[in-house]
Amino acid sequence: MNQQDPTRSEDDEISLIDILIFLIASGKNIVKSTLVCLALGGAYYFSVPKMYEATATVAMATVAGDPVEAPAVLLEKMKLPLYFAPATLQVCGSDGQVNS
Repeated sequence: MNQQDPTRSEDDEISLIDILIFLIASGKNIVKSTLVCLALGGAYYFSVPKMYEATATVAMATVAGDPVEAPAVLLEKMKLPLYFAPATLQVCGSDGQVNS
């Protein structure tokens, strides 16, 4: 029962050179498909309106009319997620909505 399949030949393997030749021959179709997909994606991106927009007004803390921190320092701190106290995150949640 150690017979080989008669329909199988030694040429069933694909070499890397065959794959490279196929890619070179199909290069124009690959480039055309990529450009068409980029154009369609760009058209979709620019035609769909923005769905979400958020704005906020932040007042800096002052003591006797002088700011507690420099505005640049405060902006950098607010970019960090660890800036807000755990109590603030419990009240507002990570999505910014006030929990009831």
